[in-house]
Formats: sequence, structure tokens, C-alpha cells
Amino acid sequence: CPGGSSDHPSFTVNNRGYFVGSSNLYEYDPTFDNWIMHGSLPTGVWSWDKAFNIDDKGYLLTDNGFYEYKPSTDNWASRANFPGEAVGGWSCFGINGMGYVATGYISFLNPTSRQTWQYDPQVNEWYQLSDLPGSTRRFSSSFAIGNKGYLGTGTNGTNLKDFWEFDQTLAAKEIEDQINVSVYPNPATDYVTISIPKLALQDQTVIKIYNTEGKLVMSSEIIQKNSKININSLPSGVYYYQLYSTKQSYKAGKLFIK
Repeated sequence: CPGGSSDHPSFTVNNRGYFVGSSNLYEYDPTFDNWIMHGSLPTGVWSWDKAFNIDDKGYLLTDNGFYEYKPSTDNWASRANFPGEAVGGWSCFGINGMGYVATGYISFLNPTSRQTWQYDPQVNEWYQLSDLPGSTRRFSSSFAIGNKGYLGTGTNGTNLKDFWEFDQTLAAKEIEDQINVSVYPNPATDYVTISIPKLALQDQTVIKIYNTEGKLVMSSEIIQKNSKININSLPSGVYYYQLYSTKQSYKAGKLFIK
């Protein structure tokens, strides 16, 4: 393995592995069992920085910036700075077209955080979610399986052994309970109707639909109180949807298409 040292930020895109080492990005090709060096990064990287993927792009989170890597063009781009209180040692994963960053240390090692943030690459915005219910921590293990994220272990001076599952559909529940939003019929055939209070439409509102593998299959802007979304291009099956604005998530859940 090139790059040396340890604690490398790393991510996976299109069945290729990527990690940051010695100020360069390295790509691993499992088919030919070889490494490819992609050159210098747009920023310096500290051992406790983190990386994750959202769909076909990689994201690097450092204490001095947030960057997107597009393998198809081998290019880096600066993105909206992370607004959370933690400055390193985060837990990160990507599911359903969104990135999630939680926990970490606020100053050097201590104190530690339990904050949880969502990043939407479509609008380049961060949204704060409910805090991790468990202890504050740094250096947790984190990863995604399908449509859920997982976070556990770590330390805050005491080594921790607890383990948590993050469900994106539940993350929107608190806001959903405060706003009368409906998605119907469900099961659906040719279309679904999105009913949302007019006040909530003051900000750009979007519905995104994902298949069971977490791949985005449809995205549509909601521009009126009762909007019909044509879904007849989608095969029958089970899907997941998320309804959100540029400021907050309104509702998420399963959608059954006949």
C-alpha cells in the first residue's frame, strides 16, 4: 500500500477504493490488484480527518474545509464548510444521496460532541438533525449498509462499546409531526400527490425517490400546495422517498409502486 502512515481518510466509489496519504489521493483497482496515484489534494490533511462517498463522488472533511472528488473527471471542488461544533475525529457515512457527519472532538481531543449533521450535495447545504442519543465521543467506527448508517465504539476519555443504527426515515419524523404533510396514494400506480402547507413552500421544496439499493431514481421540485408527481416510468416495487426544503427535511418513508 502506498502513502505510508495510518488513519487515512478513505471512501469507495464504483467498486474502487480511495484513500488519502502523504498529501496525495490513491485509487485501488481490485480487478488488477494495483494502485494509481492521482496527485496532490486541494488541502492539507490531518490524521483524524474523514472521508465518505455519496453515490458516485467522494467527500473529504478536514478542519479547514470540505471538498468533493469526482472520479470520472479526476477533479476536486470546494463545498460548503461543515458548520458543526466538532473539528476532527468525526463519524461519517453516505446513504440515499445524502452525507452524514456526527460526533467528533470540539477542541483538541476534548470536549467531545454528539451533534449530527446532514449534507445535501444537490443544493450544497448542511442541516442539523437530532443529536446522537448516546454518549459524546471521538474516533468512532462508522459505515453504511443499504439505506441505513451505523456508528459505534470510540472514546471520550472512557472507551465505549455501544453501537447505533441511523434510519433516515426516522430522522425526519420530528419535523413531520409538526407539519401536516401527506404523500398519497400509497401504494401508487401512475402518480403520487404531495400535499404540503403553503407556508412550507416559501423555500425550494423537493421530493427524492430512491430504490432499495439507495440509488436516486427520481427527483422533482414541489411548487404548489398539492402537487402530482408522475411515477409511471418507475417499475413496480418498493422505494424510499424524502421530502425536504433548502432548510429542513419534512417527511421520509417507503413508497410502494404497483
